[in-house]
Amino acid sequence: MNAHALAVLEFHQALEVIAAKAASPMGREAVLARVPATDAEAVRGELRRVAETQLFISDRAGWGMPPVPDARLAIERLALDGSVLEPIELHAFGVLLASSRALAREMDAGSESYPSLAPTRARLHEDQAIEETLARTVDEEGTILDTASKELKRIRGELRRAHSRIVQKLEGYARTLPERIAVADASVTIRDGRYVIPVRREGKNEVGGIIHDESATGGTVFVEPPIAIALMNELRDLEREEQREIRRILGQLTQQLAPSAGTLGMTLAALVDFDSLHARARAAIEWRGEAPEVLEPGSGTLVIEDGRHPLLLARAAGAEGDTEGDIVPFDLVLDPGERALVVSGPNTGGKSVFLKALGLIAALTQAGVVPPVRKGSRLPLFRDVFADIGDEQSIAGSLSTFSAHLENLKEIV
Repeated sequence: MNAHALAVLEFHQALEVIAAKAASPMGREAVLARVPATDAEAVRGELRRVAETQLFISDRAGWGMPPVPDARLAIERLALDGSVLEPIELHAFGVLLASSRALAREMDAGSESYPSLAPTRARLHEDQAIEETLARTVDEEGTILDTASKELKRIRGELRRAHSRIVQKLEGYARTLPERIAVADASVTIRDGRYVIPVRREGKNEVGGIIHDESATGGTVFVEPPIAIALMNELRDLEREEQREIRRILGQLTQQLAPSAGTLGMTLAALVDFDSLHARARAAIEWRGEAPEVLEPGSGTLVIEDGRHPLLLARAAGAEGDTEGDIVPFDLVLDPGERALVVSGPNTGGKSVFLKALGLIAALTQAGVVPPVRKGSRLPLFRDVFADIGDEQSIAGSLSTFSAHLENLKEIV
């Protein structure tokens, strides 16, 4: 469809209003990527899906679209031989499966009322076992949980006990230091990942061990005494053991998920598709739109019942107080033989808004958006839409306002 006309009609601004109602960035992208279609049956099918999603939402007071994680790169990596997923990627798959199951259950309830949504439902993969495994393995921050495996839980228990032993040992040792080298109110601290105690600089040789840091004045040094070195090495061994177990868990889960890479990709696409439907349906509900009947190109009478400009409705919704009542709806009937419509009236009387609303309603309808019109509206499919509205003077091209209009009209003709 003519790009200039869509720009004049503010088609993309209308899509941005609708896209803001999506629950995920990918859902917003899907709405913004919509373009007017020129196949009547495809348009009818998409409007049916949006209308059924309106019903789906209206039947569920307080329902919200489940989260849709951007797992595209994770799915690509999952399909590569030998790859091991990162914890945050595994969490994304857990969210993906949980959202898929939640939406599938909702769609199964009363599915006979949403026949056009059945193909989307069929692409929603469910695997509660792996979903629960992922939930007890990694959290939303990408942290591997103690519940990921019995072995990891055991190792971390030993790590906690090892930390306690070192702290207790060093606290006891610090209390035995002579006052001439001890630091008042000294406590065990960590420097460079090692447990240390503060001592006066002149006592560093008496304490021995390894100096890891010093105070700003240089009068205090932070020492890892010899008694802590063996304990710290034991701690490091446990930390390496922990990392080996984490790598084993990540590899095992990656292997479990790998055969389902294609299915998970299909599931993600279905969730994004439904989020796009959900955004368009919410817009239709808010502006009380009903899907018009779509006619074949050049056939039938164009009928608009209670048409309103989508961007005016959006502006009214964002204003303080109820300003939607200030928007005057319009009715329009154009028979097939009527090739022109003359709109007259005073300046600022709404002529341009009416013309833009008419073109925008047609473009949005063909893009699969239920426009702000009432039941009984009928729109023949338009193979293209052209527009020449308002002052479009091109300063860069040194064209006068009249010349700019002529350039546009030449393209239209």
